[in-house]
Amino acid sequence: MTGNLRWTKFHWADWEGEQTLARCSMAAQGFWMRLLCIAASAEPFGYVVEPDGRPMTPEDLAFWTRQPVEDVRTWLAELRKRGVYTVDARGRIFCRRMVRDERISRQNSLNGGKGGNPRLTQQAEKHELFGGPVNPPLNLGVKAETETETGEEGGFRPVVHVDQSEEYSERIWKAATQPMRDRSTCREVLQAIKAVSRKISARDLLEALEAYVARDKDVRAGIGQPGLHRWIKAERWDAWRDQSVKAPAMTADRWLQALQVWNREGKWFPELGPKPGAPGCMVPAELLEDVGQ
Repeated sequence: MTGNLRWTKFHWADWEGEQTLARCSMAAQGFWMRLLCIAASAEPFGYVVEPDGRPMTPEDLAFWTRQPVEDVRTWLAELRKRGVYTVDARGRIFCRRMVRDERISRQNSLNGGKGGNPRLTQQAEKHELFGGPVNPPLNLGVKAETETETGEEGGFRPVVHVDQSEEYSERIWKAATQPMRDRSTCREVLQAIKAVSRKISARDLLEALEAYVARDKDVRAGIGQPGLHRWIKAERWDAWRDQSVKAPAMTADRWLQALQVWNREGKWFPELGPKPGAPGCMVPAELLEDVGQ
């Protein structure tokens, strides 16, 4: 598993200051470092998986780390309880920081090949796909911050960053689980949304949160849920921003069929998004009323 290890930055201050990890035992911290070594040689990068991409079981991890499987199970449970790692919809453990850094690295490489400035290349791509002006018209009804950049003829023109924080904050609050809301205040959440607004739009943040609530195994198990504002500020949304929950092509009859299975057997398919009654549920409200949900 170490044949493909590559050079990466390691931020010592971040490791030392990571509160979720600091609350774990020294043995669990050392075990996590071994998992990071596995993730650094894995494909995709940052995931604790077998060479063929399958999630590693405790028995697999015991083999690769040369540790008793009973200890491995204990350390995994401890790390998960403290929120050190995340498990995706396929059951794969991954390091949020490594996945985020890899995405940034690839994006920077892509931007470099297109001229370097990601804002300009993104505007050019949108112009090519959809037509219209490279800079959209300013919506004076929305609060915005402005800065300047060099224009096509050497002058300066405003670049608008629309602040959607307040518009989406209530929807983000409602989409979170009750434990996440219990550990935050509305003010803290709004401040957190504003703090990351340069990295992710409020709309994308909402979609990432909905995906996290619908698919994260810790949420389903009722464990490891941080306060909503901490979830946002720690950028845990980054692992879910490309996994937004989209409803499949569903007719009213199909929704009713799914609701009948839910009422009869308690089964709900992950492809349908959050369960009836859960935050972010995509079943039409009138159908929920018809079946007494």
